[in-house]
Amino acid sequence: MTDRLYFNDGKGIFKLQERALPPNGMNTAVAIPLDFDKDGDLDLFVGSRSVPQIYGTPTRHYLYENDGKGQFRDVVKEVCPELLRLGMVTDATLVNVGGDDSPELIIVGEWRNPMVFEVKNGLHIVKTNLSDYSGWWYAVQAADLDNDGDQDLVLGNRGENFYFTGTKEKPCKLWVGDFDSNGMLEKIMTRNIGGKDMPIPMKKELTSQLPGLKKENLRHSEYAKKSIQELIPAEALKKAVVMEANYFKTVVAMNDGNGKFTVKPLPAEVQFSCVKAIQITDLNGDKLPDLVLAGNDAGFTPQFSKLDASFGHVLLNKGKGEFERLENRKSGLMIRGDVKQLCELKTKNGRQLVALVNGSQPWLFKNLFEPLN
Repeated sequence: MTDRLYFNDGKGIFKLQERALPPNGMNTAVAIPLDFDKDGDLDLFVGSRSVPQIYGTPTRHYLYENDGKGQFRDVVKEVCPELLRLGMVTDATLVNVGGDDSPELIIVGEWRNPMVFEVKNGLHIVKTNLSDYSGWWYAVQAADLDNDGDQDLVLGNRGENFYFTGTKEKPCKLWVGDFDSNGMLEKIMTRNIGGKDMPIPMKKELTSQLPGLKKENLRHSEYAKKSIQELIPAEALKKAVVMEANYFKTVVAMNDGNGKFTVKPLPAEVQFSCVKAIQITDLNGDKLPDLVLAGNDAGFTPQFSKLDASFGHVLLNKGKGEFERLENRKSGLMIRGDVKQLCELKTKNGRQLVALVNGSQPWLFKNLFEPLN
């Protein structure tokens, strides 16, 4: 398994560059071209979503150095080993949020906070107050939302219409480890109830993962009162990888400078489902960037149900980081299914919106970008 690199001849024809990228064996989420070594050619950051078939397991990410001839080698350990500890990456973008002559790489993922890396003679972590917002971040885009000269962020999250949630004081957690010493990794999600990390899986689900728990002959009423610390030996928990999430709203992060952002949740209807696709554009000609958002996720287990309450959102920018949502029947945007990406096309017929929907042909909206009153 490997990613592929295609060269564009400038006429819409793409040719595969053989063996340009080393095989990596991961589920790739995003690839961002950037010149981290300032030698004039484009290198690549490749972020991995997961190890195939093993959700939650710490995964690898790659920083590929270009030799100038379209061949790449991974230099992440030498240049920026911090990239190896990012967890499950879902999206990234390259944008100048610092206001100097160097761009920043913004990376988001599940069970972690948005990360900012300065691209200057390598990659270097930038401390920001976004470290307080650990969530299931799925998408990130940037624009000057308030016309103050710096770049702000739009961050797509899981939303709040879900089986469980978490806060900074009471985070939910994902525990990954070999809890029964059988050579296989188990994953257990917990939520905080009364100060205790209580397992989210039903008793039958957990005992099927950990058959040793059946020996305790736990009644359902007993299981319901036991924390993960009471169910799993302390030594096994010490060896586990533990990830936390404490914030699930989709937001705009207004850039205040010096690594500080003012985080503003988007309207309540946006929080009814996850946001996995973001398109930023001026819809009504007022020179303020507006937002088109979409998402949904039908891949959860029946216990959690589907996240499918979104038909897409059009948000008009009112200034100062405030947005007004248009009803779908007024905006003309109505998308069913799991949307993975949105993009704007400029054609001889004007601007058009394309939505890429999982398991479906692309959706094309011809009139969405007509002036909205």
